[in-house]
Amino acid sequence: LCTGRAPAQSGSILPVFNPQAVHVFNGGGTIARTNGEVLVEKNLPSDLVREIAIACERLGSEYEIDHKGKVYVSTNKVNLDKGYHDARELTDWSSSLLCIQWITDEVRELVGQYQGIEVKEMLSEVNGPYLDITVEGVNKATGLQIWSEVTGIPLNQVMGFGDSQNDLE
Repeated sequence: LCTGRAPAQSGSILPVFNPQAVHVFNGGGTIARTNGEVLVEKNLPSDLVREIAIACERLGSEYEIDHKGKVYVSTNKVNLDKGYHDARELTDWSSSLLCIQWITDEVRELVGQYQGIEVKEMLSEVNGPYLDITVEGVNKATGLQIWSEVTGIPLNQVMGFGDSQNDLE
């Protein structure tokens, strides 16, 4: 499995895999086993994630952060999505993926000012446009390269397909 979502958001499909199987999550930023064991994680710094998330929320956006096996969300999403946690509980906001939903031109401009991040804009039929933010140079292709090293399966023996901007690499 190679997905832009967090392991906690992939729960309905993960049971079909062997507990020791290795997957790519968070747009390439987290390599983990089905059983939840994280093998590699390339996190955005805590202060940066918190700064971007709160600034975007002030502009009317919502956000999701995968942190230590749980998904933390902006204030407005806590009451809407069962199983998600209030990000205000966090002291460490580091995450391999920051997802900003309900984006506007102001949000795009704000996020575009930051260095050291990779930003992918996608379009959801349900939530409209959203941004996936990872560490610069981290994407599903680099995640698959690490996956290949961990599993010992060469990339020329791997097939991939996708349905969005975060699948292009």
